[in-house]
Amino acid sequence: MSRWDATDPRHGCIGIDRGKENPLQLCARGLMCPRCEERRAMKRSWKLCNRLQNEIDIAEDAGLKLKVGVLTVTLPGRHHPIRSGTLREQYDYITERTTLPGLVGEHSMRGLNHRIKEWGFTGGCHNLEFTWNDNQEWWNVHDHAILVGYEQDIDIPLKQTAIDDWNDASLLADKKVKNGASTDLYRLGFGGIYSLDWAEDYEFEQAIRYASKVAYLTKPIKAPGEKRSELRKFFNGTDGGNFPRLSRPIGDWGRSFVPVNPI
Repeated sequence: MSRWDATDPRHGCIGIDRGKENPLQLCARGLMCPRCEERRAMKRSWKLCNRLQNEIDIAEDAGLKLKVGVLTVTLPGRHHPIRSGTLREQYDYITERTTLPGLVGEHSMRGLNHRIKEWGFTGGCHNLEFTWNDNQEWWNVHDHAILVGYEQDIDIPLKQTAIDDWNDASLLADKKVKNGASTDLYRLGFGGIYSLDWAEDYEFEQAIRYASKVAYLTKPIKAPGEKRSELRKFFNGTDGGNFPRLSRPIGDWGRSFVPVNPI
């Protein structure tokens, strides 16, 4: 099966700045241009790092210890019909507002935002990723959620899993969600398997890059060539849904924030 890998630098810009070494504009999302998607991911990563720096400054001023982690959750297992759904159906399943047993009203991100607040986190950001599974021949949509809060307030029932080295680039591409198991996540409509990785103080920025730079736009568009049409329609919102929001703020991070311009 031939594969079109948008992260392969040999492809270069395929759109508005074709052939230019340093493109000044970004291609339309539907073109899935590897160079421009990488630039979008770097821009998103920079914004999140600035937001995190703001949290670090506030914590230092207040004399509090900031805690930063990445929680990865997946779709339910093969027994659930959503597993064989289209890319749009899986995206809608995770992002649509829904009612859940035991909780009043409708909740976003399948109630995970409600749980995150209960666990004591003040902010963060969901980063949706989707890949194609050759063996099962289905999409695999999952969420890398950056969680930020003060250590004294956090009480999360999920056990920590392990990541060997935040700076090991191969982990960003090869991370497997297989270490934790949670019935609570299963009740929210996710798979029971998860990973939860806490960053040390010196790893905060790398934690952000882990969840945003790779997951946000570059890895998701690795798929068989015959899936390019479905991807193009999904990115452009012409597959019966709206333009996809692959990154969604949590809690206080949903409030207005203007980062400092880089030098």
